[in-house]
Amino acid sequence: MPIPKYTYNGPIDHTIPPNLGNARNKSVIVTGGANGMGEAMVRAFVAAGAFVTFGDMHPRGAEIEKELNGTDSNQAPKVAFVKCDIREWDDMINLFETAKNKSPHNSVDVVIANAGISRSSGDSLWNLDDPNGPPTKPDLKIVRTNLDGTFYTWKLAVHYFRKQPDTAERDRCFIITGSMVAYIDSPGNWEYTATKHGLRGFMKTVRRSSWEQGIRINYVAPCWIRSAIRTKEYETWLIENGIEFGEQADCAGAMMKIACDKTINGRSLMITPRSKAEQGFMDVNQEDYADPKDEYFINKQTTQLRIIEDKWLDDYKVVLHIGARVIISDVRQERLEEAKKIGVPEADIVPVGKSVQDFVRENSLTGKIDTVLDFVGKDQTFQDAQAIVRRGGKMVCIGTLDDTNVIDMKIGIRKRLSIIFTYGGQKRDIQEVLNLISKKAIQPQVEDARLRDFPTVLKALCDGKIKARVALLHDD
Repeated sequence: MPIPKYTYNGPIDHTIPPNLGNARNKSVIVTGGANGMGEAMVRAFVAAGAFVTFGDMHPRGAEIEKELNGTDSNQAPKVAFVKCDIREWDDMINLFETAKNKSPHNSVDVVIANAGISRSSGDSLWNLDDPNGPPTKPDLKIVRTNLDGTFYTWKLAVHYFRKQPDTAERDRCFIITGSMVAYIDSPGNWEYTATKHGLRGFMKTVRRSSWEQGIRINYVAPCWIRSAIRTKEYETWLIENGIEFGEQADCAGAMMKIACDKTINGRSLMITPRSKAEQGFMDVNQEDYADPKDEYFINKQTTQLRIIEDKWLDDYKVVLHIGARVIISDVRQERLEEAKKIGVPEADIVPVGKSVQDFVRENSLTGKIDTVLDFVGKDQTFQDAQAIVRRGGKMVCIGTLDDTNVIDMKIGIRKRLSIIFTYGGQKRDIQEVLNLISKKAIQPQVEDARLRDFPTVLKALCDGKIKARVALLHDD
């Protein structure tokens, strides 16, 4: 379902328990799901009634799959394990294909990019080389895994989200397992810290566009988490030095909170000791500038959002489909009626006989028209376009009813206009338009006739009996 554009409305209320019923019948993918936090997530979502596909390099995943599916052959599977390396594109395709093919509704609703490695696998930037010898090329294994692997996961999530209907029963939720080191300094933890900062920044910038595809993106930052991989003596030493541990179950709880609440988008939740938050997690509330003392950064963010107008949609941008306001003018009332049918408000339709320039001025639209599409190409429409488009605006000239039209040099220079002349297109344009037609985002306003009937069609055109356009087709 469509979700609103990201805006900062303060931290979420982490004390409200998630409605676990919203996880039922969802298809969830978890990377790194064969142990630790990932395993806790797999078990939690299965318990809530979701179908979980999880990937990991550790063969223990097969044991978990067997356990959770049980021995009753009459019972539908609850999980599917795929042995995969998130750095391998083909492995990841196999993971997503498995989720789509084996889940009850052939869907992918929630993707948790959890897999990653830490300093324990060796930080290749930390080691000092002999200054009298050759430098050693770092392998950047942590970077390759944590960034490349997560980006592969994101790219595939977007692809598979868009394969399924965007309905209330389905979801498009992407969650990144980050780290508290994205918020604090962690000496000696160079590669790992850089990757977790990077993923936090990735979430923050993606949230500004992901809503255009109905996708939610969030970040979960664990603190020190209790783990069986540490000795009891080491954990005791850490506690004596001020470390408070979070619980693996609370990592799963934070993921469940996000997955079960479609209003949560663009937020970061931190896993905390329960002495800090009873639920074991809370909203970090450090991803937006809201304090008046940060006025400089608030203004910079506002400016950045204003000047970058890229839309995360298929390259062929149909103005109504992308949510732009459209002002319609035509000398034929029947065409204006058609505009109403496809969603143009009557207040944005220039009445037949009304000057376009007067309409713009009377409706306080002066300086607000970004682009003018001229499908007519007569002197009057060409002059109107130059007059109403804003400074730095764009004119797209398509119609050619007049062979010659005049550019007002003073207007063009003063407004710094971009004027584009176009009539045809490329193969990819046709493919993208057909894709939008298949999604019913646009409806063709084209009649068809046979090429042999050209004289009859031409007479009908001259008699005003053609509504819009006619495509003449060969008999074969």
